[in-house]
Amino acid sequence: MEKINSKSSVEEFVRAYVQRGFGSMNKNDFEVWIFSQLMQERLRGKSNYDISLELRLPESKVKRLAYEAQLRYPSGVSYKEQLSESLKKAKMSKDDNYLCFPIENIALRNYLSNILKNKGSYIDSSFNFEIVKINVEDFAIILEAVDAEVANKLKEEHNKQNIKEVFTDIVKNFGGQAIGELVCKGVDDIVEVAKKYINKNN
Repeated sequence: MEKINSKSSVEEFVRAYVQRGFGSMNKNDFEVWIFSQLMQERLRGKSNYDISLELRLPESKVKRLAYEAQLRYPSGVSYKEQLSESLKKAKMSKDDNYLCFPIENIALRNYLSNILKNKGSYIDSSFNFEIVKINVEDFAIILEAVDAEVANKLKEEHNKQNIKEVFTDIVKNFGGQAIGELVCKGVDDIVEVAKKYINKNN
């Protein structure tokens, strides 16, 4: 592992330590803080498996530390950005009804799960806890919650009142793989990619 910038790291640690109240940090608090610092630079973008090898920790502890670190010391990376990154690995199911993509980040997973739960739906992870499986309509719900501006642009381009109708039409006219291609670009570029699947006459 690369050496830590000792001066800046010590100063940052002292600041965090004093903020919590001198002497109030226990062993777990120390570990969570250190983990949060590592995740911002050296471990950023790495899988839980790779982190477990580098830190010589069980994956279960890596997941716990990552979750606590994000709650206590937010990195400034939005859920939208995290979702965009996860969507780059999205695949459509063989029947073209479900979108599947990996999410190792427990906080992001809980965020998306809560969005769907409030709409009376849910994430299916019966096969693998780290693989999110949702139908196309549920992805429309998530997109609208994560970035309403993007969802509204899609509705305007497709001349539809409901974002679910946009995705349903794309699947009906072009197949589920069109949705797979569209979402793999992430949230930011989804409108531009969707234009070639939009029929202005609808």
